[in-house]
Parts: sequence; structure tokens; C-alpha cells
Amino acid sequence: IDAARVAHAPRPMSRDDQALARAAVTALRDELRAYPKPGLVSPVDSGAHDDMDFDLMCRSADSLLLPFAAIAAAGRAARRFEEALMPLGIEAERGMLAVTGGVNTHRGAIFSVGLMVAALARAQALALEVTTEAVRAVLKDTWGASLEAHAARDDEISHGAEVRRRTGR
Repeated sequence: IDAARVAHAPRPMSRDDQALARAAVTALRDELRAYPKPGLVSPVDSGAHDDMDFDLMCRSADSLLLPFAAIAAAGRAARRFEEALMPLGIEAERGMLAVTGGVNTHRGAIFSVGLMVAALARAQALALEVTTEAVRAVLKDTWGASLEAHAARDDEISHGAEVRRRTGR
């Protein structure tokens, strides 16, 4: 059995996972519709982005529905960051890049919104009242150590990693 294939195997997605994914995509689309927001894509203009427009951003957001549901299912089950959340995020990124012709429209959202989706799903699984404090605690308790280790990696080549190297933050 291929361990990598098993690690990435689809997990059952509940109605709650699907609802969280729909809410995440709706939030991305709501942000797109906001105007004015200087420099950013909106229905009115593309801001400072020659390579993006409103329709492309909407297609990109829509491409994240199933990936966010899979991330919710993994979060609900408290699956490990390195073995589930990160690979699912990378898979979501590949799908987004395929839909956008290689344009990075939502890489940051896949990471940040994806983590919130996972933490919300885990809070639901633990029957916690969903508050800011509860979601923060779930995120820290379930994936905090992995996220700290990930942020401290020296081999990362992302824009965020470059900013951290230059600024120390």
C-alpha cells in the first residue's frame, strides 16, 4: 500500500464540512464584491493586478469549495498538519492554479481560511460553543506546534518566508 496515497485519500465529508466550505467560499466572494479597496480586485476594476480580474477571482474562489470541505473533514478528525492539512492545501493550490492559468489568486486564503475551516470543524466535533476563544484554542492545541515548526523552516521559498527572513517577523 502506498502510504502517501492513503494519507491523501478522501475522507467522508459531512453536511457540516460542506456548510463550512460553502461559508468560506461565500466569504471569499463577498470580499471580492467589496468596493472600494485600492489596489485590489473588485467588480469595478482589477486594482494593481494586471493578471487578475473579477471573473478570474470568482472562478478561483469557486474552485476551493471541495478542497475546503476536505480540509474541514480533516480538521474535524484532528488529522495532523503535515500529513493532512498541508497536503490538502497544496492540492487546493494546484487546483486553483489550474483554474487560473497559473495566477496566484488565493494562495494566502487557502492557508488562512483553510486553517479556520479546519479549526471550526474541530470545534464542532468537540461540541464546543464556537467562539473566537474556542477556535483559537482548538487551533493552538491541535496544530499549534506544527504551525510553529512550519513557520520556523529555513528551506521555505514562499513570499512570506522571504519577508520573515528580511524582517525577522
